[in-house]
Amino acid sequence: MFAVLFVEGGIWVLWLLLNYVDLVLVALSKILPKSPPPGKNLPRVVVVGASFAGLGVVHELGHHRDEVDVTLVDRKDFFEYVPGALRCLVEPAHLRRLSCPLAPAGAAFVRGEVVAVAH
Repeated sequence: MFAVLFVEGGIWVLWLLLNYVDLVLVALSKILPKSPPPGKNLPRVVVVGASFAGLGVVHELGHHRDEVDVTLVDRKDFFEYVPGALRCLVEPAHLRRLSCPLAPAGAAFVRGEVVAVAH
């Protein structure tokens, strides 16, 4: 029983932490300049998928926004914590706490699906 509560509590804390980080990043993205200086060609990075790994990469590359142009591509415009869906079987109201709007700071966002890569 304690282990289940500990895991669910840890997931809840992680979800709250991610929401807090997202709020801070959105606030910073409104303060900091979004476009590079004119005439400066930056390398482009396209991150496919806005799950933990994709958002982590966008976050890390956001520290280097003067050096790289980042675009995030995902099929949906919200982040969804899929492992928490099992809890919805016994507590349907939990569903509203499993997702949040996707607003990646420091990157352009494209809602779509990658079907081919050309260079």
